[in-house]
Order: sequence, then structure tokens, then C-alpha cells
Amino acid sequence: MEIALLISAVLFAVLHFNMVQTISAFICGIILGILFIKTDSILSCILAHSGYNLILFAMMIMPYIKR
Repeated sequence: MEIALLISAVLFAVLHFNMVQTISAFICGIILGILFIKTDSILSCILAHSGYNLILFAMMIMPYIKR
């Protein structure tokens, strides 16, 4: 099981095709893999990935929002 988790996390990182994101995508892949193992639900992984992307997007646009 652990080998499959590592392989899927590596593929998740590599298939983002962005070398800057490789390490964070690998860590995210590990966390999402563990989440799937614990919940046995792909929906929880989709929601977690969407939330992660939303947080990163919000952090990117925050400097451009005028108060």
C-alpha cells in the first residue's frame, strides 16, 4: 500500500508539468492519498484539492485587491 501511495504521489507531482510545484504537489499527493485511504472516498480528495487550489488562488490575488 505504501509503495502505491508513493508512486501515485510522484505521478501527481510530475504530471503537474511545473518544476516549481513538484515538491508541494508531491506532498499534496501524499496527503490526498492518505485522505483517500482513510475515507475511501474520491470526493473527499476532490474537495480537499479544490480547497487547496482556492486558498492558493486567494493568496495570489490578495495583493491586487484594493481596500
